[in-house]
Amino acid sequence: MSQNLKGTLILTLTAVIWGSAFVAQAAGADAVGPFTFNASRNIMAALFLVLLITWRHTGTSPFAYGTAVTNFKAHWLPGLYLGLVLFLGEALQQGGISLYPAHVASAGRSGFLTSLYVVIVAIVSWLLGRTRSWLIALAVVLSLVGLYLLCFAHGLHGIYWADLLSFACAFFYAAHIIVIDHYLGYDSLYLSLIQFITAGFCAGIVMIMVEPVTLSHCLHALVPMMYAGIMSSGIAYTLQIIGQKYAEPVSAALAMSLEAVFAALLG
Repeated sequence: MSQNLKGTLILTLTAVIWGSAFVAQAAGADAVGPFTFNASRNIMAALFLVLLITWRHTGTSPFAYGTAVTNFKAHWLPGLYLGLVLFLGEALQQGGISLYPAHVASAGRSGFLTSLYVVIVAIVSWLLGRTRSWLIALAVVLSLVGLYLLCFAHGLHGIYWADLLSFACAFFYAAHIIVIDHYLGYDSLYLSLIQFITAGFCAGIVMIMVEPVTLSHCLHALVPMMYAGIMSSGIAYTLQIIGQKYAEPVSAALAMSLEAVFAALLG
């Protein structure tokens, strides 16, 4: 099995988890604000990865704690960059989902618009001379056709503010892929941990400033937040970093964009 195929398969699994998470995000948006949801999911993801890292180091060395601290210090700056980009992407995505009218299939719609990052990554790779293929042109054309059918087929009244937020988040997720590609030599678990701490902290600050939070609402959204936190963030985002170590950037983006298909099927 080639390295590129190995990475593509890992990222396809990532897309399945992300696609199903749109359903959880839509359910969570009915109960809590976007920053409350994102702060909670990122905190849960960080706690999950702390347990995973602890389990990985258990029994390996009497100096395992010191090793973990050293690794954390070595990864904090790349993790900070990833976390800031992730925070902005998640904020736009969850904010968009929360603004869709009740009659709109928000999971599938947001999933497609978010997945347009594949076009952005492909264009950036083409401009940088990394990948030049007819597959890029095909992906761009198919994405534009899908965008037209989704948003413009019935005129401008078929566009919602939520669509604009969901489309804007695609640029940040594209940036997230590109930044990860720059830090492929780093440890996947530590990068994920620090990015979730950063994204959770930023979302928590905004949550305190602008969103009313009640225990009953949080309990109502607990299951969606746990699914998004552990599965979509803790597991899938870590798989993304691992998969991108093996897959080429455009292949990676194409595989991950399948989340739109699974979001539509499951939403």
